Amino acid sequence: DMPDFNGFEVAKVLCDRYKSIKIVFVSAYDNFVYNSFEFCPFAYLRKSHISDELPKVFDRIAEKTNSFNK
Repeated sequence: DMPDFNGFEVAKVLCDRYKSIKIVFVSAYDNFVYNSFEFCPFAYLRKSHISDELPKVFDRIAEKTNSFNK
C-alpha cells in the first residue's frame, strides 16, 4: 500500500513518459493481476512467492536485454 498513489497510477505515469518501459508489478494481492494487463507488464510477482519468482524474472529480463544488445 502506497499513501499517495497506487501502483497502477505510477505505472500510467511511467508508461506515458517512457514508451518502451518494462514494468514488473509486485503485489500481495493476486486479484490485481487482471488490472495490470492494461499496462502490458513484463511480469506480475506475488509477494508470497517472491523468492521463487524473482530470480526467474531477473533471468528473463537479462535474456531480453542481452538479445537487444546483440
